[in-house]
Order: sequence, then structure tokens, then C-alpha cells
Amino acid sequence: MLGSALLGVGAGVSVVVQQVLVASLRASLGSAPWAALISYVGGTLTMILVILLMQEPWILTTGVAKSSWPRWRAACSAPSTSFWRLS
Repeated sequence: MLGSALLGVGAGVSVVVQQVLVASLRASLGSAPWAALISYVGGTLTMILVILLMQEPWILTTGVAKSSWPRWRAACSAPSTSFWRLS
């Protein structure tokens, strides 16, 4: 139970830290879209590295086909909200 609570707190803190870092990057670059893109690409590359290190199996197209479009749309649009908060 304590581990789950610490994991939740860590996740919340990481979101706040990421927003602060992206806001700082935006101020340095003078561009919210470029800061958001750099953050997105950095996060994507990090996640790919984590997946490779964990030796996760590749997803199958059959599994992707079973997922409904609204689930994909909701999952894909969530990260873009940070861009609008920076503008």
C-alpha cells in the first residue's frame, strides 16, 4: 500500500517538474511550440529506451485492431494539452 502511494506521489511530482522544465525551455527558446516539440521528442525517445531495456514484446496488429478508435484518440490527444498551458 505504501509503495502504491509513493508511486502516485512520484507520478504527480514528475508531472509538475516536467511542466516547470518545459516552461523554462519555452522562456529560453521564446517559443512554446518548439519547447513542446522538444519535450515530446525527448519523452518519446526515453520511453522507447525504457521499453527496450524492459525487453517488452512488440505489440501485435491484432491487439491494435481490437482497440476502439475513441481509446486511441483519447490516449493520443492527452500529451498535447501541455502545449496550450504554456502559450
